[in-house]
Amino acid sequence: MDNPYSEAALIHWFREALEAAGVDGDWEQQPLSYDAMNPYDFLCLSLIRQAERTWRLKYGFAPTPGQLHKALGAAQFDLARSRRQQRLPWLRRLLGRP
Repeated sequence: MDNPYSEAALIHWFREALEAAGVDGDWEQQPLSYDAMNPYDFLCLSLIRQAERTWRLKYGFAPTPGQLHKALGAAQFDLARSRRQQRLPWLRRLLGRP
């Protein structure tokens, strides 16, 4: 992920940050909120600011807000998909796990 201009690098950064957040980064465990005032929403806003600051300091430019939100959404989707696949009973049997 050496190319800072690629969307994949930004998605990778967000995925690592969400995995590092642990339980706080699991949106399925958070209560629903229509006013964006739950801990997960605050975590996402914080991660967007951190990503913008990291890119600005490390690479000399900041991705647009649209790029940041799109990358965060893609990282959330990838993480949720991998978590769901780990819970599928047919996949566990296929991999030989109990």
